[in-house]
Amino acid sequence: MSKKIIINVSAKVATATDCVKFLPAQTITDSIEKDVIYDKNSGEVLTFVNYCNVPFTISETTLYTNTENGGNLRVYVKSFTINANSQVNIPVWYSGSYKGESSSLIFELNYNGVIANYTLNITTPIVLTPPTISNINISKGNRVDYTFVLSDFTNAFNSVDGATLSSIILSGASITNFRLNNLPIANNTEITSAQISAGLLKFIAPDTNNASNIYISVYAKDSNNLTSITPSTINIANAPLCTAPTLSDVVVNANGSVTYTWNNNGISYTSGTTQLQISYDGGANYVTIGNVSPTSSPQTVTSSVFDLVSNGQNVKFRIINTGGYCTNVISNVLDRIYDKPSSISIENIVYTDGQSCFDLIVENDTFEGFVSVSIETMNGVMSGTATFDGNSVSHTHNVNSPYNTKTQLFPITLTTGTVNKCFVVDGVFDSAYTPSPNPSVFGVLKILDSNEYPLSPPVTIAISKFLMSV
Repeated sequence: MSKKIIINVSAKVATATDCVKFLPAQTITDSIEKDVIYDKNSGEVLTFVNYCNVPFTISETTLYTNTENGGNLRVYVKSFTINANSQVNIPVWYSGSYKGESSSLIFELNYNGVIANYTLNITTPIVLTPPTISNINISKGNRVDYTFVLSDFTNAFNSVDGATLSSIILSGASITNFRLNNLPIANNTEITSAQISAGLLKFIAPDTNNASNIYISVYAKDSNNLTSITPSTINIANAPLCTAPTLSDVVVNANGSVTYTWNNNGISYTSGTTQLQISYDGGANYVTIGNVSPTSSPQTVTSSVFDLVSNGQNVKFRIINTGGYCTNVISNVLDRIYDKPSSISIENIVYTDGQSCFDLIVENDTFEGFVSVSIETMNGVMSGTATFDGNSVSHTHNVNSPYNTKTQLFPITLTTGTVNKCFVVDGVFDSAYTPSPNPSVFGVLKILDSNEYPLSPPVTIAISKFLMSV
């Protein structure tokens, strides 16, 4: 929408005569921004002509004012002197701001009968918003420098106006850890996107075995020449020195477990990613036995992996870290002979009246342990004998105690392989036996380990299995 205003300027200007007029056929077009406060020379001019033989001084003349919506725009020319029989170009000035709703204002100025057309276009200024930049986190190994790439910053950059990243500004005490084109950087130095893309911005890691975190503030400047208001932080974390752990001892225990001692040499390994491994093919391949505790040593571990190892086989042990900064850091290797513990089982049991015969099968190594024979009589059976492998246990019933048991241990040594043995009771027990619910004889044979503990799974023979009832 536009407005056309006709103003008779001559009525506002006091002149001695009607000698001074506009130069005919003047047309001026200019533009201003809405809501912007002006106090400046517009750069446009109006040409005045003096047709008389005397000079004149023209006082400051207002060409247009607008107070719409609280505005105070004024378009004017300042006071000037024009010589006799001459013309002069006089600058047009703007002051105040326009707050109206028109998109253009058209002035038809009449100065002493001569018309000049003036069009003032109104534009709405674009209000730009400064960009933002989020925190940037970078992780590197011990003493590892870093060359920045542009995406480090563009991925953290944001502009609601759609502007692009033009440059960054670094500020902070750690500026001494940064270089631009291999030279030290002063605080608040502007570093362009082109310099970053060229690989000229570098971080120099601290010279320390310990972990380090270096922080520095960063501002972003966009293609509209606006700078972020609030700084963000670049954090560069360098890991501690990855010294390999030391495996100092491995002991293969009699029960098949392994006890190992290790030292992390001051490195904080990640829990759950540091593992004890075994190789039973000369080191070509390693299998994980279990996770290593980062805080306690020595440790004892059992694993089904040991079932894959042959008795007496040479095996290799090592510790490996598979996570965190120290990925695939491997300790020294220790060689050990893996002696599987001997195991014993009972098979092929044959029960006949008064005895039980069976095979004892020994694997891995000679079995050394004990045989426990227990017997008990009641309900009229007064005495009897149980025999295993030439060892006998005789029992006489104690009439003062309704229940009494006699138990005796015999050492036993069995070499690897299969041996047939029999558990026998004499005719006294056999001829007087009555079964449940009121049995007259109880008894059991148990194979125990060298510490006199039952085997797992248990190896037992019950007398009740081979006595016939009378």
